[in-house]
Amino acid sequence: HFTADAPGGVVLVAQGDKVLYERALGMADVAAKKPLTTNSVLRIGSLTKQFTGVAILQLAEQGKLKVTDEIQQYVDFPKKEHPITIEHLVSHTSGIPNFTDLPLYNAEAYAQDATLPELIAHFKDLPLEFEPGTKWSYSNSGYILLTAIVERVSGMPWTDYAEKHLLRPAGMKASSASINSAFLPNEPALGYQPEGDGWASAFPVSLTWPRGV
Repeated sequence: HFTADAPGGVVLVAQGDKVLYERALGMADVAAKKPLTTNSVLRIGSLTKQFTGVAILQLAEQGKLKVTDEIQQYVDFPKKEHPITIEHLVSHTSGIPNFTDLPLYNAEAYAQDATLPELIAHFKDLPLEFEPGTKWSYSNSGYILLTAIVERVSGMPWTDYAEKHLLRPAGMKASSASINSAFLPNEPALGYQPEGDGWASAFPVSLTWPRGV
């Protein structure tokens, strides 16, 4: 549970246009004793995946891709022993190893900026864990590839596509897909991790790593 003097959270429950419950509890900055508010900006982590999935379906509706297409039509990725489709990436059934489970994904690495090709290079030459479509295994690697596909097909950087075609049409004026912390709206709440009986600042993560993940 959250307490007023520790890192906390913000919650909003709505039904249609009616807000049923809205509250912020805890600190946005523990050292400065700055409390969270309902306007605080927080990183959302893997909730981004649903937006990436919608982007793929939007492009499919426009006839710019098919979810049954092999991914090599849109992204630089070596052919494997079995075909990998866009649908496999979206549904976590590609068999591509999850790069955040690899030793390379560590505090020193993910604090540094990385390009999409650099991220893909971490896992592109690894063998598949299973034949695509035969099993389910959560893979952030798939959503890095989907980010690259959205950029290639739309001709827009992921940040611009998400802002123009996802966030703004949904009326999400306080949300951002920026990969540059300096351009986040308002002042983001700080991240923390447990340490002993208290809290320590979370390891810094460059927003160039998660992208559409």
